[in-house]
Amino acid sequence: MAEVVNISKKANYVLNYIKDELKWEVKRPKDLNWKCVNQEQHNKKTHPSDIVIRYPHPYSKKHIIFQTDLKSYKKESFSNNEIEKWLTNLASSVDCANASEEWRKRYIEDSIDDYDIDGLIFAFNHDYLFPETTNPHKWVQTIAPKIKLNGPFKINILFPNEINFLVSMVQHIKSRRGEEGEKSLPKRSECGFFYPDMSLNRTRGDGLESLTMDSLGKDWIIFRYKKDMGYGTLVFYKGNGAFEEDFIILFDYLSYSQLLHDIKIEVICWNSFDMASNLFINAQDSYKTYFPHQSDIIENIEFDRLNLYRLDLRETDIGNQE
Repeated sequence: MAEVVNISKKANYVLNYIKDELKWEVKRPKDLNWKCVNQEQHNKKTHPSDIVIRYPHPYSKKHIIFQTDLKSYKKESFSNNEIEKWLTNLASSVDCANASEEWRKRYIEDSIDDYDIDGLIFAFNHDYLFPETTNPHKWVQTIAPKIKLNGPFKINILFPNEINFLVSMVQHIKSRRGEEGEKSLPKRSECGFFYPDMSLNRTRGDGLESLTMDSLGKDWIIFRYKKDMGYGTLVFYKGNGAFEEDFIILFDYLSYSQLLHDIKIEVICWNSFDMASNLFINAQDSYKTYFPHQSDIIENIEFDRLNLYRLDLRETDIGNQE
């Protein structure tokens, strides 16, 4: 029985490993049941809160708060029926959280008056056998029309492949914080995620923001850090880099976002095509031909690969840490 309990704690262990670098705040209490305020419709007396996550939106500074359901399953347990069950249960609990005074008092301070309450399923694969090439969001597309949402809130799902990426990215960041030399990273308060200013929206903070759920759907995530008298940039590239044009589009984005003048820029590829490094060099040469005035800057952008990192999740160790 203890082993089963510890398996269920693995998702929480993984979330604890990544949350600080992503600038996600976890609110207590955890693993709590609270009263359903719509028992007739939901057919429940209570709803569970495994954990509640929140962060400020980079543009509005509105707090985005997630009623979070932690899952730790083996590969065979990921199926359309199981995911539909997850979504149905979470949709009803988020519906209730938006109307529940008890939930609000437990997780939102009186000083916070501008917030959205959404849902998050954190679905970790504890046997690490979930295929990297599988796209479970296609399953969600077939299931989503069946799920009734009684409000403007959103339900987000982080599947195993996305969690593996986040763990690997966070490990890369943590490992470099302890290094010496030009690849070293400063303390966490001098690092964060970058979002470009929009025509109608500008970031409200210091430009070192929390990682948002919306950004996880993009081809790249930009991590920025203070360096000397300026900034350094790590571009965690999630595309496979199978075409030269992929990197030219990235260079264009960096130029548009005024990041090309950062002191150091690195593109770190996840699950990249075997020849991605060659195509990256070709893209640099092509871009220098198109924009010769930026040749020196483009030439100095470095390419690297993001290695898959797996946490040690032995049941006994996790049990001792809870």
